Amino acid sequence: MSRKSFDSRSTSTRTRRREVVRSWPVELVRQHLATQLSYGELELSLFEAQELQRRCATAGVATPLLELFDEVLAQGGDDGDFNLEIEADNRAEVAACAGDYFALFRHFALAEGLYERNTWGHARCLAEVLPSRPEEEQEQRRFEALEVALRVVLALEVPVDAWAERQLCQALFLLENLSSSSAENSLQRAFERANQTPLNFLEFLEPFIDVAAAPVEALARRCFLMTEVSWEDAKHSRGVRALLMRSQAFCHRHGESLIGHWRHCCHQELQTLQCLDGPSGSPLLAAASALASHCHFVGYCVPQGPPSADLSCKEAGAAWLLRALYEAPGCDPPGDLYEVAKKNRELETAIRRLSRSGEVNEELEIIKGLEHLRPGSSSQTVCADFYDATVYPPWHKGVECMGVLPVPIFEHLQRLCPGWAPSEAAMTRQGKRLLVAGCGSGHQVAVELKTYSDITELVAFDVSAQSVAVAQRKLKELLPEHMARVRFLVGDIMDLTLSHPLLSDGFDLVVCCGVLHHLPKPLEGLQRLASVLRPSGVIQLATYSALSHQTWQNGVQDWLRSKNLKPESGIPTRQEVRAMRAEVLKPEERPEEALTLLHFPEFYTYAGVLDLLFHPLERSFTLLQLLEELILPARLKPLGVFFLDVNADLAARRAFRARFGEADMSDLDQWHALEVSDPDLFGRMHGLFLTCDQGLPLEPPAKRRRDAERKQQRRRVTLVEAEFITSFADSIVMPAASGHAIHFRDLGEMGVMVGDRVRVLYGTEKGKYGVISRILHDKNQVVVNGTNLKRSFWHPEPGPGKPSRVTVELPIHVTNVALIDPVTKQPTRVKRRYTMNGEGVRISKVSGCAMPEPVPVRPNERELLWKKHEETVLLQSKDRRGPPKEDIFGNKEHFKSLVRLVRERRAVQQLRAEAEE
Repeated sequence: MSRKSFDSRSTSTRTRRREVVRSWPVELVRQHLATQLSYGELELSLFEAQELQRRCATAGVATPLLELFDEVLAQGGDDGDFNLEIEADNRAEVAACAGDYFALFRHFALAEGLYERNTWGHARCLAEVLPSRPEEEQEQRRFEALEVALRVVLALEVPVDAWAERQLCQALFLLENLSSSSAENSLQRAFERANQTPLNFLEFLEPFIDVAAAPVEALARRCFLMTEVSWEDAKHSRGVRALLMRSQAFCHRHGESLIGHWRHCCHQELQTLQCLDGPSGSPLLAAASALASHCHFVGYCVPQGPPSADLSCKEAGAAWLLRALYEAPGCDPPGDLYEVAKKNRELETAIRRLSRSGEVNEELEIIKGLEHLRPGSSSQTVCADFYDATVYPPWHKGVECMGVLPVPIFEHLQRLCPGWAPSEAAMTRQGKRLLVAGCGSGHQVAVELKTYSDITELVAFDVSAQSVAVAQRKLKELLPEHMARVRFLVGDIMDLTLSHPLLSDGFDLVVCCGVLHHLPKPLEGLQRLASVLRPSGVIQLATYSALSHQTWQNGVQDWLRSKNLKPESGIPTRQEVRAMRAEVLKPEERPEEALTLLHFPEFYTYAGVLDLLFHPLERSFTLLQLLEELILPARLKPLGVFFLDVNADLAARRAFRARFGEADMSDLDQWHALEVSDPDLFGRMHGLFLTCDQGLPLEPPAKRRRDAERKQQRRRVTLVEAEFITSFADSIVMPAASGHAIHFRDLGEMGVMVGDRVRVLYGTEKGKYGVISRILHDKNQVVVNGTNLKRSFWHPEPGPGKPSRVTVELPIHVTNVALIDPVTKQPTRVKRRYTMNGEGVRISKVSGCAMPEPVPVRPNERELLWKKHEETVLLQSKDRRGPPKEDIFGNKEHFKSLVRLVRERRAVQQLRAEAEE
């Protein structure tokens, strides 16, 4: 079927759409068709229909669809806009032509019949339709989706390209989300029905640890909570050893207790080991090496440990490993251990990480060749000494952006900041440059390299030479293909200057996350960062939230001092940190703030504890403080906010829209008001995007604060106060002279009251009459009964005799309404006059008569229903539907990145085919 409706868009809009269509390649047409067919409809103009018909024929799309095009085009005019309703069979054929892309699955989520059973599309469909199921079927359907997702995961293979990596990550995320939202034993039941055990599943996950670290770690933690893993099982499990060496799956309370138990068992076996190269020694040495690597990664902060007299073994190699379980060995292992390591991968990795001739020696060599921002300076500050002593953050190969398709910088920023548009020169500029200020151990650098596709040069620097050396070593090992475009420097933010050769060209994006709150002068640091921006450049800034810190930081610090667990000065040793953590982990009574530490991942590593509780230079900000004390004085303006967690991002933006409607999400005043009501809104850090605003007047924060206070004071002052009346005080006889008290009535700032009859002057409701039912003083708006009925919603309490949908009034600006003259019945303005008794009266300027008293207004039933709707539907927390994902089809500009990836994929397939021939 087809139907045609006239296009009401302007000629320029149609021209722009035609230009876009002309540039679409054949493969992109397939993707566009598949996307538009997500709901069984295809909307396109006449020109687009003609162009798509030609290209569909070239692409080999299904013949019935081409016949449908012919039918519609036969009825076409010059400026038509068509909506084609396409049957399910044709949709399936077009979907097959479009290719197996993850973005397609999201649009086909409700088309359950299009997929074969036990496929990724089928699992995705089952997860998407869960909210629409009856409540009594929810758990059964969720378990069915969990089973299908588990079968899909068990059929996964190691990915060979970006698309396959993305689908792998999303499949693992889907399984983890379904298992977390299902009943307690649902995953165990799914394992049994799939003839799997938790240990076997850990073995299966081992190849995916480096590709999809976050979901693998989450699933591994569920497996450890599901079953008790003994030391014998862990010793012979390749999956457990891999998780110990290459993940943070044990950085939680239950995982740490497992580490303590396994370390005790390993200690006893190492002491009785007779031969390193024997049949019993190989799995023991592999497991001991994995345990030692994990203990070294967390900084030996696990509280349990034997006295030093027990660290003796018959074998010198076993003694070296045993010491590595409790502290850094400080020396190279004996020679016989090197020989055994040639046949033991875990032991070889542990020796490289722990021995002085391994990573330690490599980092010392890197430090000798590092370049400084300011030649000749040593950059020895309090922060430099702190991060030289403990490198932060500790991380493995997996980063948060694994499975995310890299996109150009400005496309990514426009997606996060919809109201911002870079200049044409910036968009077309060849060679995007990125600066990471405070790179630490290189984790942020890896995130940026995996996120953006058009970086030609990335410059990273840190005040700590040790941190920069670790970052360079890790990135060279984990991302060697990117090292040609990465440069490392040592220096302070205060040393940034365009005179340096690496900084002279400026940067399109400057990333400064978790650094500015550690500076003695944050404003100067932000100004230095702004000074190296290119035109239309952006700063990505993250700082500690003062409102979040108030909920736990002060209480924890006071408790540490009361227990004498906080050193007066200097960096606490590992023994002091272990003692502090042992107090927190004790089951006896502790303050609520101390229990909060158990939920922080930083609590389970030595470097994390130091950064969390013992940093020598740290401060926090509210959003208003950031705006008034840093952003505006630095001549910057906010573009938008970002969150470090995808789920938190979705929840926060939903809460913002529920409270402020379609307000600008770059308004930090409104975000601050929202954070006051929910201090954990941003987690522990605010994330902001900033850009230079050359037209912004450099207004001192103090003056801006005084102006805001005066504005608020003017709002609080009543319209008439007896002691300030001068205009008519001389023209009337004041009863106060006769000993009578005067009480002047406040007529409000707007001149209208609840209950006044008004007429709408402008807009779509022009000429309508109604009674004011509510006044919004903070927005200068009024709600008029029976007008501006534009907000519809489902009845929150449906039933017989009740409408299924309810429409409620939206506010109207007060300048769009006028009072009605009681004599002429025409709109009028009013003036205020006062009687001898001080009673305020409104006088019509049209007839000169007094305005009538407002009529009593009963509660608006529609507004009461809207409040119930907000409480039951809009404000309640909703279960997230599946894994986080990007809508890459939401903007046609993203098609360019899709085309590039498709061409790369085809090139790889062509090379493989040629190699096979």
